[in-house]
Amino acid sequence: MEDVISRSKKEELKFLHRTKDLKNPHKHRAIVCIICNHCIIGTEAIGKLTKAQISLHKERLSVDSYEEYYETTLKPEVTKQYQINVDDFKGMLLSPQSRKYLDGYATCSMCFSGMQSHMATKRTPPKFLIANGFVIGSFPQEIQSTNKDGERVTRKID
Repeated sequence: MEDVISRSKKEELKFLHRTKDLKNPHKHRAIVCIICNHCIIGTEAIGKLTKAQISLHKERLSVDSYEEYYETTLKPEVTKQYQINVDDFKGMLLSPQSRKYLDGYATCSMCFSGMQSHMATKRTPPKFLIANGFVIGSFPQEIQSTNKDGERVTRKID
């Protein structure tokens, strides 16, 4: 019985410690998929995609293909929120909140399977991909509006 408890405890600690911030071991940080920007929680498997594997899908993940498919133009603030400062990823919609490990970027199991090399020629991206209509952006720090007197009012969001 003690052996079962000991093994269970080790397993749980493994899942707890995987959220440790690599830069500060006293903090924990959610693990986010680089492709869909969703949190990888609980015991869900973490896939890892290398820069080369992600770059194969540049066309599927690009701002240009998003704008063409949805017949819209993304605002610069929104595209900036989904940019990763890596030369190979320029112009791609990816999550900057994702973790980079030594062997690749954190990826949820659904995106990991949809981003395999044989899928690179597909025209459609994985279902919940940022570049598949899930560009949300973040809430602005200020909101401008016009009051009933026609004056422009700026409100700060705390």
